Amino acid sequence: MTTVFVAGSRNLKQLSPEIRERLENLISGSYEILVGDAHGADKAVQKFFLEKNYPNVVIYCSGNTCRNNTGDWPVHNVPVPSDARGRDFYTRKDLEMAHDADYGFMIWDAKSPGTISNVLELLKEGKSALVHVSRNSSFHRIITCEDLENLLMTCSKDDLASLSKKIHLQSRISEVSSSRQQALDL
Repeated sequence: MTTVFVAGSRNLKQLSPEIRERLENLISGSYEILVGDAHGADKAVQKFFLEKNYPNVVIYCSGNTCRNNTGDWPVHNVPVPSDARGRDFYTRKDLEMAHDADYGFMIWDAKSPGTISNVLELLKEGKSALVHVSRNSSFHRIITCEDLENLLMTCSKDDLASLSKKIHLQSRISEVSSSRQQALDL
């Protein structure tokens, strides 16, 4: 079964009709959905699949306790070191979802560093993502680092600077780009 990592920005609590349509396509294709337990987009996506009574959902949680599992779906708890806090704590589940999924579908506010980190992790794994930018309701297929850089051009200067500071954006893009190039050279 094809597996899709669905995630998004925490401040996006509603799903637009365009996003709902894409999620309907996932149901029609009987995809397995991997979704996190965060408030915001994760919780909204969970509610959508609950409304549709869709069973092929797995909730990923960092540590032993989920913040949200609206459909009482199976849980995949990701071990976290006892000293992990904040972004480091919650990123553990995201890394595992990127590894376990075949593709990604990201719902992005053009600001969230976590969503872009997920896209980078998917690229690092040689996987693609479809990113919906909520600000202008556009979809972007991300297959290469160049695709990601084009997506980032839709950000404001301030938001791009904030992303760069929070997740070391340029060095991570360079790292993913060089690792993918090395894989092609083999």
